[in-house]
Amino acid sequence: KETYIVSSEHNAYYKRITEVLDNENIILSANETKYIDIMLSGADALPLVTNKSLLVIVDHHREVLSASKAVLQAAKNRIIIDHHRRAEDIIGDTTLLYLEPSSSSTSELVTELIGYFDDRLDITPAEATALYAGIVLDTKNFNVQTGERTFEAAALLRRCGANPNLIRQLFKDDLSFVQQKAKLIAGAKMPIPGLSVAVMRNADNDTMSSVLAAQTADTLITIESVAVGMAIVEYKDGSLSISARSDGSVNVQVIMEELGGGGHQTVAGVQLANKRARDVEAQIIALTKKQLEECRTDESNSFTRC
Repeated sequence: KETYIVSSEHNAYYKRITEVLDNENIILSANETKYIDIMLSGADALPLVTNKSLLVIVDHHREVLSASKAVLQAAKNRIIIDHHRRAEDIIGDTTLLYLEPSSSSTSELVTELIGYFDDRLDITPAEATALYAGIVLDTKNFNVQTGERTFEAAALLRRCGANPNLIRQLFKDDLSFVQQKAKLIAGAKMPIPGLSVAVMRNADNDTMSSVLAAQTADTLITIESVAVGMAIVEYKDGSLSISARSDGSVNVQVIMEELGGGGHQTVAGVQLANKRARDVEAQIIALTKKQLEECRTDESNSFTRC
């Protein structure tokens, strides 16, 4: 079938992927068409949508997170494949809804689904590498939210030629980025035992700021005695975003949902308009404290644990 991928923006990571693919000369499909040739912006993809088009929504199920709301609304046939817990504003009117919060990643779910197709649907080494990268990213290199199915999917992808060395190249950061992250971590505070909070101020509202916040929160939970890491970003336009991470003992998705966001049990976030860090810090502390207390008093409650 004629297929296209709708990309929200061609950012620095998109450019890095295309550079690596060109340098490694990896062919990404049986007919030797590279994926970079079918990645389109929402504006370019919209004229291609017809009544027979099928839109596959992956790794999210909320309209606000879609790469293109226009394409989403234009497509009448829609499938959702996602591993996040069901949100109240879930996209409706779908042909198929495959929501599996217990899964490590959407890449794991897609890998499993491929097994239901016939033998003509082979996974190329580059496709296997892309799916494997998704699992590595969401599990923090197989350290959180993993299960038997996760490693079965990873083993299948490795047999199909997934290249861990290429993934390491994709995930490398430049020196300036690492220095910014180190500065944020150095300024982090622990307002209560188990919670570490870092604040980035006067940031540009772009992808790199979001990635910096996410990686900072990832690093915070590697610190001894820290169960929850929060990176708060104050943007120049007056908005604010929070990246929340957990070591598995606290469900940060519940915390972010209270603030209007969402995510997964160990990875979550929220974006807020006209807010500063001081406006949300007290609420974050109170919500995290509540979750920590619930985890200590009810070890068997799977809703408050990861």
